[in-house]
Amino acid sequence: MYDGKVKFVLEQAGWHEGRKINISKQLTILEKCGFEVFDIAKKFIQEYDQLKLRHTEPFYAKFDNIEPGYDNFDIIQTVSWLLDVPSEYRQIRKERAFWVRRTNEKTIPIGGLSDWEQTLFITETGKIITDIIIIGNDIEEGIQNIIKNDSCTFLDESMKKLYEKQV
Repeated sequence: MYDGKVKFVLEQAGWHEGRKINISKQLTILEKCGFEVFDIAKKFIQEYDQLKLRHTEPFYAKFDNIEPGYDNFDIIQTVSWLLDVPSEYRQIRKERAFWVRRTNEKTIPIGGLSDWEQTLFITETGKIITDIIIIGNDIEEGIQNIIKNDSCTFLDESMKKLYEKQV
């Protein structure tokens, strides 16, 4: 399981080993929005939803020179944001949905990185991803990489090239 900095940051946010919150409200909202909630997503939501991780190096800081902030796991806030995007951002939302479909897996939005600079998703195989990168190949690796600001890989070469054009 977690140790050191990762465990400290999680505990400061209210996490503890064996954490299981009631997720009936989150499941209702996800299902009403058309998401098929798979078992690994339920496990993630029970253990990590409603945590706000405060640490000195938010995940995207190494890419975008972002100031320290919060990484959030909040299903309700994430789904609300995705559904209530102002018209000028609708194209971005469509593009993100397209990018996530590139994984060929079902996905569910689970939170945001660096004060919502990027939306986080969990795949049906448990990968933690954004619209362009794989943060972890399973939940534990994803959480550790977010908190430690560690390695990630692009979903594919075209995503890497797209990102490099933006920076």
